[in-house]
Amino acid sequence: MVKEIAKQVLLGLDYMHCYCGVIHTDLKPENVLVSIPDVESVILHELSLPSDSTRTRMVGVPSSSGRGGNQMPLSVSRPTSLGVDKLAFAMSRIETDDPEPSTSSTSKCECSPPKISHKQGKENEYPGNLTEFGGETETITVKIADLGNATWISHRFTDDIQTRQYRCPEVILGAKWGPSADVWSVACLVFELITGGDYLFDPVSGQSYSKDNNHLAQIIELMGPIPPSMVLTGKYSWEYFNRRGKLCHISTLCPWPLVSVLHEKYRFRKSAAERIAAFLLPMLIVHPEKRMSAGEMVMHRWLEGVVVQGEMDLMKMLDGMDQEEEEEEEENAGIEDEVISLANLQMLRELMELTVITYRKLVLQVSLVPQVIAWTPTLLVLGYPKSFKTRK
Repeated sequence: MVKEIAKQVLLGLDYMHCYCGVIHTDLKPENVLVSIPDVESVILHELSLPSDSTRTRMVGVPSSSGRGGNQMPLSVSRPTSLGVDKLAFAMSRIETDDPEPSTSSTSKCECSPPKISHKQGKENEYPGNLTEFGGETETITVKIADLGNATWISHRFTDDIQTRQYRCPEVILGAKWGPSADVWSVACLVFELITGGDYLFDPVSGQSYSKDNNHLAQIIELMGPIPPSMVLTGKYSWEYFNRRGKLCHISTLCPWPLVSVLHEKYRFRKSAAERIAAFLLPMLIVHPEKRMSAGEMVMHRWLEGVVVQGEMDLMKMLDGMDQEEEEEEEENAGIEDEVISLANLQMLRELMELTVITYRKLVLQVSLVPQVIAWTPTLLVLGYPKSFKTRK
């Protein structure tokens, strides 16, 4: 499911960036909506349930204290949409034995992901087969929403963009930014879906440093030093870095690579952690010009074999275009045959006219032969002595 969401979001961004010339600037889970094809069936099913039936709904997530911080959702028993409830539960269910929250945003967090408890009613309150109501086996369709903060690539309205947890380093520093800012947000969004709701970056302020300082520190811990070219060109770099390119207010950093975060904290297998990290890291390259584009990430190996609704529609459209081209070619071939036939007919007519003219000339020449024969002796008698004398 996460792969389907990631691929559709990347396809949508690629269309926005390449064909519309627009940067979203505020990509986050709240702005990625799930499309329910037959929402009436879901509503009717909910209304048909007994009035005392209940569902568990995610009603709030407290702020995390650091990268991948433990976020324990509050659950209450109240009616809610079955499809939304199952989707929220599927994306947030991670089993662990240690639900203690993180205490530091700049040090290694050894705590495990939260154990989400999902209260369920009686078994007969849920349908046996969720596919009847847009269940888990169907292809999920998502839409990118809320373009209220979007801007043109060629003309930007403001540099104050992106929600804090999904903000890229170039925006924090006041450096040049572009469509790759949305790609950074996609990486943060996918991490949040994979881990069940934990932010990749969730900075906090302290007595001697601001949220921006802490945010940059978390980025450096995960991705390594920020390139000097970005530090030198950033409008606000002097607030965070000294002349040596080091953070001013946070001196102690604890590097923690993404593979280790996924493997040690979230208990992903090493191979799975490496595959996920291989997908996320190209979108988290600190330098915006070296960061992979949305179109390039669609072709990543992690998304191989994932066919989403947009691709299905594109395949149908391409098949229709191919069929139209074949029909057009057949029609053009028929027209060409008619043109060739007309050309051949014209050539035949010209040939016939030429034959008639040639025949007439031949007849004329034949009719003149007797006259030429009759005059030949006279010409010889008159002309031969002169020619003979001249020759002597």
